[in-house]
Amino acid sequence: MIHHLVHVLLSAGLLSGAGAAAADDALNCDEPGSWAERTVCRTPALRALDARLRQRREDALLRSDDTAAFTAEQRDWTRDKRDACTTARCLETSYRTQIDALGIRIASSEPPLLLPGEYRQVTRAGPVAGAPVLRIERRGQRRYLLRVLDGSDAPDGAIEGEFTEQVGAADFSAGDCRLRMSFAPDLLAVSAASGCGDALDGAYRRVPPEP
Repeated sequence: MIHHLVHVLLSAGLLSGAGAAAADDALNCDEPGSWAERTVCRTPALRALDARLRQRREDALLRSDDTAAFTAEQRDWTRDKRDACTTARCLETSYRTQIDALGIRIASSEPPLLLPGEYRQVTRAGPVAGAPVLRIERRGQRRYLLRVLDGSDAPDGAIEGEFTEQVGAADFSAGDCRLRMSFAPDLLAVSAASGCGDALDGAYRRVPPEP
């Protein structure tokens, strides 16, 4: 499996770094709602801690068994801990405690091999115009939803189903569609695809999310 992935990606001229997943609700300094949010927005040291916290959240979210529960937990922290503060010292302590807690969670969990997002077929010459698009969503630790779209990106007629990652690879089936996937950060290779419409075999690169 690993040799097949390396062969496909090397033949396409690919092998490069990882991406990041979106975190939960962002600090809104244009229209801060609470005293705590206003204080963080106007205090450079607290804004730096907020940025560190959000990076930790992104890393922890990718390792979470239940992404919805994780996001709800972080929102609870914002409401019950951060927004309950009435002093800058309290805010600093709350942020540092949460950053440390997430660091422990990250250190004790497995990093994902497959990142959610949109993957487009590529070769050594670059992206393949009009090729099918793969959209992947996380459903939990090692569990994902895959949508196979045609080159128009139209949702109608998309092939959709769930799969489970197994040591850097997965078998996918939905109706008559069958395919095999192998993963590396931001990259995946598809082989043995059948019953899925257009040819899917080849290398795919994850499209970076918009800032």
